[in-house]
Amino acid sequence: MFYLSDVGAGGVTAFTYAETVVWPKKGSAAFWWNLKRNGEGDEMTRHSACPVLHGSKWECQSFLP
Repeated sequence: MFYLSDVGAGGVTAFTYAETVVWPKKGSAAFWWNLKRNGEGDEMTRHSACPVLHGSKWECQSFLP
């Protein structure tokens, strides 16, 4: 996920099972694998976007072939 804008407040990407957040910062990126080696989904990668409290959030998601 590539962050295309800064956010004044809020807007984090929260990985609840991994107990971590990624703060949106223009020009930064977050990368993770959604699957384990055996092809099963990795629960630790479940994530959600928290509300933007001030400003706006623009991002671009890239899917590798």
